[in-house]
Amino acid sequence: MQARTGSQRLPGKALLDFRGMPLAILVARRAANRGARVTLATSDQPSDDALSALARHHGVNLVRGPLDNVLARFVLAISSEPDNAPVVRLTADNLLPDGGLIAEVVAQFEARGLDYITSGQAASGLPYGCAVEVMRAGHLRRAAQQARTAYEQEHVTPFIRQTFGTNAFTEHADLGCANLRATIDCLDDFDALYHATPSGVDLTQLPWRRWVMALRRAGTSPRSRRAVGDMVLGTAQLGMAYGIASRNTPDDAESLAMMRRAITEGVDWIDTARGYGRSEALIGRLRRSGWDGRMRIVTKLSALADVPREADPKFVRALAENSLLRSCLALDTDNLDCVLLHRAGHLHQWNGAAFDSLRQWQDAGQIGTIGISVQSPEELEMALSRNEIGHVQLPCNILDHRWDMIADSLRAARSRRKLVVHVRSALLQGLLSTVDPALWARAHVDDPHPVSDWLSRQAAILGRTGVVDLCLAWARGLDWADGVVVGCDSLAQLKNTVELFNQPALKRQEIDALSLTRPFLDTRSLDPARWAAKQRPAT
Repeated sequence: MQARTGSQRLPGKALLDFRGMPLAILVARRAANRGARVTLATSDQPSDDALSALARHHGVNLVRGPLDNVLARFVLAISSEPDNAPVVRLTADNLLPDGGLIAEVVAQFEARGLDYITSGQAASGLPYGCAVEVMRAGHLRRAAQQARTAYEQEHVTPFIRQTFGTNAFTEHADLGCANLRATIDCLDDFDALYHATPSGVDLTQLPWRRWVMALRRAGTSPRSRRAVGDMVLGTAQLGMAYGIASRNTPDDAESLAMMRRAITEGVDWIDTARGYGRSEALIGRLRRSGWDGRMRIVTKLSALADVPREADPKFVRALAENSLLRSCLALDTDNLDCVLLHRAGHLHQWNGAAFDSLRQWQDAGQIGTIGISVQSPEELEMALSRNEIGHVQLPCNILDHRWDMIADSLRAARSRRKLVVHVRSALLQGLLSTVDPALWARAHVDDPHPVSDWLSRQAAILGRTGVVDLCLAWARGLDWADGVVVGCDSLAQLKNTVELFNQPALKRQEIDALSLTRPFLDTRSLDPARWAAKQRPAT
């Protein structure tokens, strides 16, 4: 079992008291409750002296080795074991595995004659943090000889998994609990697991399955049946008034609660932009509270709206650099997962100065993926012609006929290279969910009833719960899209949206059938930038 006290997100967590026992000792005791010999492998640095003393006090076997080379610590721990001996790897922030689960995984490992098996894959059906890895002692020694990178040394098993494959332990896949979280990575994790743990029981003997059932019932666990990985949380509403039918800008506390709940439910991407008010700063606060690493962030460069077309490219590069630095500062990071040009025209405008800034940051390892936010099929076609573009965001909804002719080109591009596509404005900034004639008039639709009647009728025919469900299911069913950007203006609305993402997406044949009967909207109605401004009340 590996442990150290120098955790960045929750310093000293291995020593934290959990219902009367330090975390590391509780994990060791649970692992040993069927008689297995457990060894705590920690570092030889003074920072881990207290943890080592604690292990000795509780009679836990101990080895100490390099701080950053965890693999070397494992080799020290198994020095007396023959090459064919099974070795179980645990971590001190995963409390649920007990002797019973470990025995089951080892038994399957031996029965199948495997070289590696894990219960930490989604296919196992167990919560994240209910991980047991089993491998051969000789393979660990070979891995240590082969390890060349810090990643291989820190994460112990990359060489073994690459060599022998990742075999999932699936005896309890029917539990369907892979979307639950049972690890302790930050203070919020600690608090959530603490309150989900049965009281008045000996935690060293509590069966892992009973603990999982308690976790499933806990209010801090996901409420949905599956992880909503195809939902991208849009945060424009969290930073400013947004959308034609916007009703609320949540305060900071509710905004943070919304992001936590979205991630808990399986949202993988959070969408923001330099121009979304305090949105980036709120995400930065979330990351600082220990949620870093649990989501990917896509942000957008400044819209550069006030920069003249004839501006000096050096000036534009300075503005782009400033935008990137401010995003890093607000998001509390040195590296940005994904940055989009806010306008497709910036790909070439000012001699490509803005785009060149993104590429320079990417070359320096400070940006993972470069992308573009497009507004039209013509802009998408331009983006697809550039292999540097790895992420595209585009507005598309059930009434939008403009993308039909380019869908095949998009599919072909995705087959040739890695390209993530996110659909935004699936509800046309909320317009499709309202029947307010005044709002439709702003979008240049004089009589919205034929449109709203068609939407309601199709929702009923296809067995959807309403127009919003229909529109989201349509966007989620697009076979060329990886996710749908959805913004919410309250925690209650977020929970409702998650429920909709748990419903089945439309099938391709259903989408094709809808395209044959949908009402035709003018391109002015499909582009919010061309809508009429909201009229101010008379004074």
